[in-house]
Amino acid sequence: MFSYQFSNLIGMVYKQGNLIFTRDGRTLLSPVGNRISMFNLEKSTTRTLPIQTRHDIKSISLSPDQNFLVATDKIGEKLFINFNTFAVLKKFNFGRMSSILKFNNTGKLFCVAIGSLIELWRTPSFKVQFSDFEKIARFTYHNNKVTCLEWSKDGTHILTGSEDMSVRVKFIGGKGKGSIHNLFGHKNIIVGAFFSPDEKWIYSVSYDGTLIYWKWYDGESVENENENQEQTKKKQKENPNLIINKFSYGRGVWKNHSRFYLKHKNSTVKSVDFQKKKQLLVVGYLDGSFSIFQLPGFTLVHTLKISDVPIDTVCFNPIGDWVALATKKKSQLLVWEWASETHILKQQGHSQEMTSVDYSPDGRMLVSGGNDNKVKVWNTENGFCFITFKEHKAPVTDVKFSPSGNAVFSSSLDGTIRAFDLIRYRNFRIFTTPKPAQFSCIAIDPSGELICAGTVDDYQIPVWSIQTGKLLDVLWGHEGAISSLSFAPFSYPLLISGSWDKTARIWDIFKNKDVGETLEQGTGLVLCAKFRPDGKEFAVSTSKGQIYIWDAGFGQIKNIIEGKKDLLGGRKLGDLRAWRNRESNLYFESIEYSADGKYLICSGNCNFICIYHVEKTLLVKKFKISSNVDIDGVIHLITNRRNIKEGVDLNQIALDNVDKDGIVGIGRKRTGHWKKDQLPGVNSGFLQTEKRLHIFAKSIKFSPDGRSFSCASTEGLLMYSLDKELVFDPMNLGLEMTSENALRELINKEYLKSLIMAIIIGEKKLLTKIFFKIPFSDIPITARNFPRKYLERLISFIAETLDDNVNLEYLLLWIDSLFTAHSIYLKKISVKFLYLFRAIQKQLNQYYSDLSSLCDKNSYRMDYILVLGNQMQETERIKKKRIMFQEEDIQSDEELELKDNNLLSSSKSKKIKKNNKQKIIEKKKIDDNSDNELLFYQEK
Repeated sequence: MFSYQFSNLIGMVYKQGNLIFTRDGRTLLSPVGNRISMFNLEKSTTRTLPIQTRHDIKSISLSPDQNFLVATDKIGEKLFINFNTFAVLKKFNFGRMSSILKFNNTGKLFCVAIGSLIELWRTPSFKVQFSDFEKIARFTYHNNKVTCLEWSKDGTHILTGSEDMSVRVKFIGGKGKGSIHNLFGHKNIIVGAFFSPDEKWIYSVSYDGTLIYWKWYDGESVENENENQEQTKKKQKENPNLIINKFSYGRGVWKNHSRFYLKHKNSTVKSVDFQKKKQLLVVGYLDGSFSIFQLPGFTLVHTLKISDVPIDTVCFNPIGDWVALATKKKSQLLVWEWASETHILKQQGHSQEMTSVDYSPDGRMLVSGGNDNKVKVWNTENGFCFITFKEHKAPVTDVKFSPSGNAVFSSSLDGTIRAFDLIRYRNFRIFTTPKPAQFSCIAIDPSGELICAGTVDDYQIPVWSIQTGKLLDVLWGHEGAISSLSFAPFSYPLLISGSWDKTARIWDIFKNKDVGETLEQGTGLVLCAKFRPDGKEFAVSTSKGQIYIWDAGFGQIKNIIEGKKDLLGGRKLGDLRAWRNRESNLYFESIEYSADGKYLICSGNCNFICIYHVEKTLLVKKFKISSNVDIDGVIHLITNRRNIKEGVDLNQIALDNVDKDGIVGIGRKRTGHWKKDQLPGVNSGFLQTEKRLHIFAKSIKFSPDGRSFSCASTEGLLMYSLDKELVFDPMNLGLEMTSENALRELINKEYLKSLIMAIIIGEKKLLTKIFFKIPFSDIPITARNFPRKYLERLISFIAETLDDNVNLEYLLLWIDSLFTAHSIYLKKISVKFLYLFRAIQKQLNQYYSDLSSLCDKNSYRMDYILVLGNQMQETERIKKKRIMFQEEDIQSDEELELKDNNLLSSSKSKKIKKNNKQKIIEKKKIDDNSDNELLFYQEK
């Protein structure tokens, strides 16, 4: 219960500073306030490093070998971090505010831009050294702040751009040591300057969108192309102010070769980056669009508008296929694959403060609402937002999941309560009242049939039916704004409400009247009221920093927790007293019971999250939300030498810099840089005052399995989880408790003994090896004889192993054997093991959903294969029939031919017979004639 540790920060993906990719180009690092978030673009996961700086991070830099990560805050303090272990190696300050830090290609040296100065340092190594940091050189050749810095391949040149509108190349090694090339030609501040891959060209870009190509000419080309020295001297005599932008070391010079303009629809340039391998230049503009150009031909490759606010930073990955873009005003982060024109990553946090948060029943999702009128749903496993609802027209005050987890309900000051479907991602129902009212909170009964809301202006509690959307009833009786609603966690709809009239009421929804007497809460306004998980007790927090514990059955106060002293710590910018004597009220704005009901976790308008033991009314754990002193309520001491000078707080005034003539510079900071003129009371426009956020934690929730909790704070959605590593147990550790003995027992097939020894030793690798070596046939007897003393650790190990393991059948057999053998014991202490049961249930639900979707896909594929097989059989049958018909047709054709032949032969024979008959007749006639002639001659 008390080993919760910070695990992740979601709800904010970018605040200010630059973005960088790792060496493989698949992980993106983004500064989020005073923390750093890592986005694994290949696995689609996010993680926030467990480190904090004292101020907002302004720039980050990663060494080429990925051993060191350097985070620089806005006052110049740096954290050198071991990127492999995420351990802070050293905190270092270079004396003045530094803006840029770049490593050379070998990672052995780095350059730091400190205002107009540039310092060269040696990178610390993992070997033992006399001094961790060694300053090698210091250069002062710019007249104003350095805005960009880059190393050459061999590490002998440094290319810098400045606010003095010049680009300079510094040679720091070899024969021309100390020589400088000054490149003048821009008319505005330099945004970026880059070497070409062959380092014979320099590309420089200024804020006005001017892109200049600088070409290197060696000595021979200079003699052939440049003017004679005499003509140059004559020009200088005629015009003494003439600047010749050709400074050579050795026999060479940089010359202005060509000029292009990057303006996009009259929008100026905000950020640039250059990819050397593919020679691509990406340009971010103030209107929220970006363009990609192919150099040196200056060919436009791609243009896209992603927002209506300036793109503050752009960055190519080392491969050059992805480009990362970020905006500060909307906290938007985008990774774009320009070749295929697709999103690799598209995330946007809340642009304003978060107001509420809630877990889904299975713990896999988080919903958050904010003052930016948006409702966002987050995945707790990878930390990404996968849906945003923008239907509300005013700040969202409360969000809740339905008991089934398929819908999200939100209340807003626009007078509506909206229901969002998480399957089709749409707003399917709107709840309103006949008389428009602003809603401050909502509550859903355990059956998921009723929804109640608290109003701010008419002090009533409307009740709707979720299925029909009709207004069923209105509960009234409070005399102040409703601040909190909570249903009892059982089927009977018993509702508790808290109000600013300093009372809490318990309502019976079906009887339409309050049960028992009104519960008075002293002199403080009621801010939050929550039922215990068993419904027999509820807690009420007030504006005086007190928490009243009530018995729900008798309506009597059991305990009172005094939490105001636990909230003390930190002061606001305008406070003139120490934090121990603060006059402003400190209170708990959100409270939540643990799964077993023994502890109460609380958060409010301070920098701490407190966990109390309810029965003993003792503070058992205290978490610090942030160490960022740029937020009001974090800094402790009023006599801090960094903020107080001669009795005056330098953060409250901007008139602290005096010119040489003794005139006070209006709006000038102590750093020497100008800032906007300010006028007290002006919140927008040219004279607007600088706004500072105040630390708070408005909403806090436990996950259903009790393994983590989330807090909606000023910096985003903070997630704390229990340490997953095994606990080392030295109490039963003897000389025989070694890894070798445990493995020896495993070889001897003493599975129970080796498993217990591995649990006592507490090495996860050893326990994993022994656990999965136990045969299937010995699991039931091992689980039956396993001692109850170590049962919690074993079940915890199984729950963690379920998260990412392919041996599902093996683990299910262990779960079934343990729960069957120790069912009576687990039922008696079910509250203690409740978080483990929910964790196992969560993982099994995940497996079930994955397997069910896979089985559904396989069933669809099998149906498709069967239908396809039937179609193929049908086509084969049809083909066979066609072949048969064709054969029959061939046979019939042959028969017809035979018949035709027979007919022909018969007709021919007939003709022949006929001809023969005619011949015979003719012959007979001839014979007869001849006979007649003979007779005639004879007669004669």
